[in-house]
Amino acid sequence: MKKIKFIQIQFLSYREKRGLTINLDYHVVIIKGANGSGKSSLIKSLYYSLGTEIEVWPQRWLDANIIYLLKFKIDGITYQSLRIGNEIILYNCDGSFRFRSKNSWEVSDKLTELLGIEFQMLDNENNVRVIPLGFLFAPFYIDQDRGWNSVWNSFYKIGIPNGKSTAQLYHAGIYTDSYNNAKNRLILIKKEIKECTRSIELIKTFIRQLKKQFDKGSINYDINKFNAEKKELVEKSEELKKLQKKHLNELSELYNQKISLEFQLQQLDNNISEIEKDYLFALQQRNILICPICQSKVENSEVGRYEMLLDIDQSKDLRLNLQSNLDDLNRKIDAVENKTQVVVEKIVAIQNLLAIKRENYSFEDVIESLVNQKLHDVIDMQRNKLMEEKNKKILLEHSLNESLSRLNNKEKQKNIEEKFSNSINKAYIALSIPNSNPKPNKITGVVKGVGSAAPRCIIAYNYSMLEIINENSRALFAPIVIDSPRQSSIDAETMKKMNNYIIKNKPVDSQLILGINKDDEFDATNCHLIEIESNIPLLKEEEYQGVKKNIEKLLSNSFFK
Repeated sequence: MKKIKFIQIQFLSYREKRGLTINLDYHVVIIKGANGSGKSSLIKSLYYSLGTEIEVWPQRWLDANIIYLLKFKIDGITYQSLRIGNEIILYNCDGSFRFRSKNSWEVSDKLTELLGIEFQMLDNENNVRVIPLGFLFAPFYIDQDRGWNSVWNSFYKIGIPNGKSTAQLYHAGIYTDSYNNAKNRLILIKKEIKECTRSIELIKTFIRQLKKQFDKGSINYDINKFNAEKKELVEKSEELKKLQKKHLNELSELYNQKISLEFQLQQLDNNISEIEKDYLFALQQRNILICPICQSKVENSEVGRYEMLLDIDQSKDLRLNLQSNLDDLNRKIDAVENKTQVVVEKIVAIQNLLAIKRENYSFEDVIESLVNQKLHDVIDMQRNKLMEEKNKKILLEHSLNESLSRLNNKEKQKNIEEKFSNSINKAYIALSIPNSNPKPNKITGVVKGVGSAAPRCIIAYNYSMLEIINENSRALFAPIVIDSPRQSSIDAETMKKMNNYIIKNKPVDSQLILGINKDDEFDATNCHLIEIESNIPLLKEEEYQGVKKNIEKLLSNSFFK
């Protein structure tokens, strides 16, 4: 099991010309601040920098258009994760580029590969996916806005519906990679068996209807009905062609916008490069600059050079916005192209039907022709093929069930569930949770807390799971990040007791980052305290240049050049 530790996080806003560096290289970090101080935004940024999705952000934080840089270690090896909008760029310890992507599944693939994790889950379309980051980091983060509603609920847009229980059993060490792979394969096989059965039943129904028609001695068909159907197909085809034309016009307009945005981006890159060259040239010259072409003289002042730097920053902030607009435009183009493809497929289908009807054949002629081509033999062959395929899949289903029985270590699961039960019983007692709040009787059970006891029930479950993960999991152990345990009007003494429990009961050698209200108290002394002042911007003007230089050094070969 690999361990992650957060070392440092940096924030950069070109728009506000502010930056911030927070040192996190401690076993326990306490972040104190009042509501609105930026404490929660700072905490939300940690796992967000690695590629997870956070639902609720303060609007003023979003307006700052912030770039995030998280420095972290995996088993002592340092990496850096840079997040710009939806893009994640990962660097090695020396700053060398490792990968970049705007696709959340690609980020999950790369990060889990780095962690040596191969656990797979099925998405809502039954595609096999590596465990998404929202479930990979679910045990370790409690978000201020979502995390106190229910357990492991802090991230959103995870991409795997109803996957929480699978993730819980995986982190607990009950589900192994081999067991879960067999389980996923069994789900897919059962789906394929249902599809085969459905196809076989359709064929049987068709054969029964066909035999009934032949039993009548002939196939009767209304020619007027035939002509009406043909007319309807022609009209539908014309409607679809109009719709296709509309989509093509829309695509033309979108592509024109795309060309314009790409041209603006290229011009902006050129402008940034030229201004940077002018600035470096001005630094090396005396107080008067002489144009090498027209020989005119211009004053080389500090104000002029500062204005050059402002132009560079403004240009880079504008470039971020233009790139975001281009990304949105590309998504619109993809959507319209998909619609166009659907229309084309419908037109082709109709034209294929008309190809038969244009020959002025009746349905009687078509059916008689198919009968002459031994229709029954073809159908029987297809049915037999489906039956054979279904039988093979049923055998595979039995084999997978046997594999699951062998791989399912019931004794191990029983021991882990017992440890969890003992741990959560102790946690409920230690946190003085009233008996009116029922304890979950298993790892995948529901946590039901009432009133001021609700957040303590969440902590009791999470810390019991962290104990199980630390002892049994082969996945990973990441920093425990908890934001704002003060929920539901908890009194000061209970809050202090809860904070002490969170700090003192974290697993040995794990990292804890705890965000609390400025008035909340705790007894622990061996921790790093960060106090955030109210009514003062979290990001600082004086840190802007230093953070900007560090981030642009990483970006120099992959973004602005």
